[in-house]
Amino acid sequence: MEAFVVSARKYRPQAFDSVVGQSHITQSLLNAINNNQLAQALLFTGPRGVGKTTCARILARMINRTSEDDQTDYSLNIFELDAASNNSVDDIRSLVDQVRFAPQVGNFKVYIIDEVHMLSQAAFNAFLKTLEEPPKHAIFILATTEKHKILPTILSRCQIYDFRRITVEGIIDHLKAIAEKEGVAYEDRALHLIAQKADGALRDALSIFDRMVSFSQKNVTFEIVADLLSVLDYSYYFRVTDSLLANDQVGAITILNEIIDRGFDQQMFLGGLASHLRDLWMCKDQRTVHLLKVSSDLESQYLEQAKLCTADWLVFALRLIQEADMHYKRSQQPQLLVELVLLRLATGQEEEKKNDRPPVKHTGNAIPQATKAPASPEIKAAGTEATNTTFQTVEGKPEPPVEDLGKPAESTHSNPTKTETTPNPVSGRRTTGFSIKSKLNAIEEKDKKQEESETQVVEKDADFSLSEEHLSQYYRIFVESKKDAARPLLYSTLQGLKPEKKGDYLIEFLLHSETQKTILGECQTEMMGFLRDKLGHAALEMTVNIKKEDAENTVKNPKEKLEIMLEKHPIAQKVMDRLDLKLDY
Repeated sequence: MEAFVVSARKYRPQAFDSVVGQSHITQSLLNAINNNQLAQALLFTGPRGVGKTTCARILARMINRTSEDDQTDYSLNIFELDAASNNSVDDIRSLVDQVRFAPQVGNFKVYIIDEVHMLSQAAFNAFLKTLEEPPKHAIFILATTEKHKILPTILSRCQIYDFRRITVEGIIDHLKAIAEKEGVAYEDRALHLIAQKADGALRDALSIFDRMVSFSQKNVTFEIVADLLSVLDYSYYFRVTDSLLANDQVGAITILNEIIDRGFDQQMFLGGLASHLRDLWMCKDQRTVHLLKVSSDLESQYLEQAKLCTADWLVFALRLIQEADMHYKRSQQPQLLVELVLLRLATGQEEEKKNDRPPVKHTGNAIPQATKAPASPEIKAAGTEATNTTFQTVEGKPEPPVEDLGKPAESTHSNPTKTETTPNPVSGRRTTGFSIKSKLNAIEEKDKKQEESETQVVEKDADFSLSEEHLSQYYRIFVESKKDAARPLLYSTLQGLKPEKKGDYLIEFLLHSETQKTILGECQTEMMGFLRDKLGHAALEMTVNIKKEDAENTVKNPKEKLEIMLEKHPIAQKVMDRLDLKLDY
């Protein structure tokens, strides 16, 4: 059996023009070589598998070439060091000793140090002086995937080149070129799936491609790639979305169980559904369609399904799926969690469920509307028919709209000169329909009463009654909102407290220590704003007291202990003054 060479090595670029997706790096290096402006210390940084070491080797070969036809082997001038296994001070000292000798062939000796971030701090320090002022014949090329782990003093001595992730299109084109050279049949969707799975790393894409070719006997299909990479077919996400848009809860749950029976992870399904809905949202606007990372034959399906759903529903669905994904690991019934997400999305709701408030009594002078006010006995006695005027009522008293106060009362009698009388809506006295003075008085009395009522609402609501049950309920809701906060001490402290009703507008917290008081003070403003909003009164206040017995048993600091001792034994103060004693706090 012949030795097999993986595609990543077999098709490794030998010149800058064959490097995939890093034209901004290769062009800069070519210009530096042509203009004789190449720095003596270079740092190549970027994700794995994007061509850092490849570009370093190409650059090392090009530096010593005198012309394009120069076929001299300069491999003896290139030294590669793996910093992952040679990261000690002795290894760097050995390297520094070699740097002093000039090359036997060519003009430069090139030292490529891969995974340079693995060097120890002592090794970095031993390398500093040589890196800053190397011999004229020495060039250092450092490569790393984690630039943040390198000392700033090293970074400042290097010319830094940032390598990018390779695009999906760039990987697909490279895979197609290799497939044609190797005589491999393929489907475009299959190569697209391989490129997506590689996540910008060309080496990973080539490794996956070799595995697919070996398994499929040089016939790479989408079904084979999806099965071997444990990736759900796009058709599942299209079917689930169709069921959700049709409010078919049973259909969505059935498809989910079909996916589970195939052995796929439910959290992976959530992530895939989120990506699918994200792509649908991108299709809602022509300006974002180009962000769709799918093959051309799938793009039309996405555009068609995107027409069936609204942007608001897509945002709501993405937010709901994200919340479920965050709680998935902590859920004791993850399958039920995923099923609930599908059930809720299939209801067609596009907004979060509104807050359910308990029946708290209204505190303002709310004015209920009545569609038609019954005619008063006085009006009927006078022989006048009730009109269809819409009335408002305050505390059971009829009151016509302001815009109708200046109009005369309508009459159904044939005698137009007869004056009709109607009861004054505020005072109750009978006034003529043509009395302008009475109407103006009614308006003034109404405005005055409304101002007094509004003033009372701002200062204190006479009908407001603080409910112990509602107070406890909303306090617990506020406490639970702090469960995922970065400070667990705040959550545990709030859990141990209980607000007590001390009046219609006052709640009290009994604490055990000053520490609890300090912690409670950090969220006091936020908590009171929440309770005032939920309980329906802006004048709600809060008081904090420390239990006397707990305060006495609280651990004292040295200063407090001294004060207690001096209070019990005054003579001790005289002794301290005479001996000039002071307590070091």
